[in-house]
Amino acid sequence: MFAVVPTSAWPASIWANFKLLRCSAGDTLVVSPMRALLALAVVVAVLSVVEGVAGEQKATPEASVPGSLVLADFDRDGHLDVATANMDVNQDGGRVSVLRGTGAGAFRAGVTYEIPRPPGWTQDSSDRTGIAATDLNGDRAPDLVTSGDGTVSVHINDGRGGLGRAVAYAVATRQGRPAPQLWDVALADVNHDRRKDIITAALQTSRVCVLLGRQGGVFAPVKRYATVEGPGALEVADLNRDGNPDVIVAGTGDRTNFGAELVFHPTRRDGRLRPHRPIESSFVFPLVVARIDRDRDPDLAWREEDSLVVALGQGNGKFERVRRYAAVRGATGVALADFNGDQRLDAAVTNDPRLHDYGTPPIRARAAILLGKGDGSFRLLGRFDGTGGWMEELATGDLNGDARPDLVATVIYPYWAKTRGAIRVWLTRRNGSLSRPRTYAIDPR
Repeated sequence: MFAVVPTSAWPASIWANFKLLRCSAGDTLVVSPMRALLALAVVVAVLSVVEGVAGEQKATPEASVPGSLVLADFDRDGHLDVATANMDVNQDGGRVSVLRGTGAGAFRAGVTYEIPRPPGWTQDSSDRTGIAATDLNGDRAPDLVTSGDGTVSVHINDGRGGLGRAVAYAVATRQGRPAPQLWDVALADVNHDRRKDIITAALQTSRVCVLLGRQGGVFAPVKRYATVEGPGALEVADLNRDGNPDVIVAGTGDRTNFGAELVFHPTRRDGRLRPHRPIESSFVFPLVVARIDRDRDPDLAWREEDSLVVALGQGNGKFERVRRYAAVRGATGVALADFNGDQRLDAAVTNDPRLHDYGTPPIRARAAILLGKGDGSFRLLGRFDGTGGWMEELATGDLNGDARPDLVATVIYPYWAKTRGAIRVWLTRRNGSLSRPRTYAIDPR
């Protein structure tokens, strides 16, 4: 006696989760009754797990994962704190978390703030993927700006390190479709009025969006400018020495990443953007601006697969041929700072263990330190343990008062973990190497 099991009737979730089957949808398996019962039991078990996971996520509305982070002294106690812009697991509203630093390289439990939708806004705006901090209202306390699904939100510091109710601004919409994603956000005075302006970019509509700052931390209606296809990461710096901050945009191209391009928009004195000019044909994310070779011209750095990529600016909006330096497999985050105290910029690169080539051995979460030579080139100092989870964004600052920059990365954990999102901290040693990391949850459950 044998049973015929048509695999075309199996749910798609079985093919995604049960990888031990060496067949494909549409095949027919001929098995014994005992094996048929065993296969049915496996199918039921897998479906139960899938439903249970979905139910577990729905039952924990506080679950969120960090999309990006920024360091600032929000409570003005002399110690750097961390703020994260969070992507919500259950799509029921965006959040921002603030973890206050102790001054010894540790952090207290995070405080999470809800992000409201703009008045009349009907589209989902739960994901927060961009974040930036600066004083927006002149009280010398750093405020926060976050970007996400079609909106930017302004969080004014209450003067004690807490955040007041956020004010959300509608930036980008698509009729009858989900709002465009605003992956990144920057703050700069693009119109020379001594007030910070908000610059972001809408991924699906390929527009740079600028909100000019007004007195008291409020902003004018958005102005939009056509840019490269699929804008993601962005930065602001004067690339052509005209005294105006230019907007640098990394385009992701189409869905297959064909046409990915790095460009910049020269700005006029009044803050209006000129048409973009090409810099490099490459997929760029994240994007870091710094003076790497110690001249006065801004340089650029980003990660590409397993490497740190550096483009040295020439001061006229053009860049030398890019240089690549082996860093760590599955590279994600990039940060630049002088880690070993030799007055030269070094680089830190973290990774995501999910980003390794299938068919190759799994990789571990690590952070690589590359020491700068002062001429724009780097050499690898070492790769240091990153423990578990998937590391994404990276920031640097002195967390323990030893005058050396330390590292903080966002961490995402699988759905079955007790905590979905966290930050990971490495304190640096005198030679630029990293101590064993410590991890702090942003929304402990």
